[in-house]
Amino acid sequence: MVSASLPVLEFDDMTFQIGMVTDEGVLLASDRKVNNLAGFRHGLLIPKITVHQKQDFAHCSAGDDFCNTFTRVVREEIDNGTTRFADGEFMEVQESLANCVYTARERETEFVRSRANPPSKRILPTCVGGTTMLVFRRNGAPALWYVDTRAVTPEPFLVDPVQCKVAGVTDSPALFFLERYFSAMPPALDALVPLAVHAVLMAKCDFVEGIQVGLFTREKFAVLTDEELKPHIELSKEIDTDIVGKLRRNT
Repeated sequence: MVSASLPVLEFDDMTFQIGMVTDEGVLLASDRKVNNLAGFRHGLLIPKITVHQKQDFAHCSAGDDFCNTFTRVVREEIDNGTTRFADGEFMEVQESLANCVYTARERETEFVRSRANPPSKRILPTCVGGTTMLVFRRNGAPALWYVDTRAVTPEPFLVDPVQCKVAGVTDSPALFFLERYFSAMPPALDALVPLAVHAVLMAKCDFVEGIQVGLFTREKFAVLTDEELKPHIELSKEIDTDIVGKLRRNT
C-alpha cells in the first residue's frame, strides 16, 4: 500500500522517479531530462536508470554527481562479496550501505582537495548527493533499497511489498495518480507499468520530460525498450485526452 500522503524525498534535483515493489519484484520509473549540465540547465534526454546485468544491480538517482560516486562504491562492495545486499540481514545491509555513503564522502573530499590548486585561488564545490534507489537480486526476488545520501547520518531503508516511493520533484500534480490508483491496481509489475508511465509523463514540466522504466524480477532484469514503452505512452495520451474531453463536454 502507498502510505498516507505518499512519502516523497525532497531534493533540488529536478527529476521525477518512482520505485514500486510487489511480491514479483521491483519496478523503477524515471524521467530522462538533464537539468544541470556544466553549471547550467540543459534539455538533453539521457537514461537515468542504470542496469549492471552481471552484478544483478540497478539504480537511479535524484541528486548531484555524488550519487554516481556512491553507486560506484556499492558496486565495489558487490564485487567484494562481503554483504548479501539482496537477501542479507536487514541491519547488515543497512550498515553496509551507510558505510558506502561514508566512503563516497571521503572520496568526494579527496577529489575536491586534489583539484584545488592552489587552494586559495581555486575552490571546487562539494557534491552532497540526493536520493538513490538501488535494486539488488540474488538467488530470488529482487530487493529495493533507497538511501538519502544528503542526511548527516544516512539511514538506508528497505521498501517492502506492496509499496510505492517517489523521489525528486515533490510538488508535481502527477503524484495524484499514484496516491489515487496505486492501491487499486493488481500487485503485478506488468499491471503497474501503465500507471508508472502515466505518472511520469504527467509530471512533465520545464525540468521533467521523457520516460524510462525498468522491470526487475527473478526472470527479468532490464530496462524496457522504446518499442515496449510505446503502447504505454499512447495509452497515457489517450487517458489525458479523454479526461480533458470529458471535462470540456459541458462547457
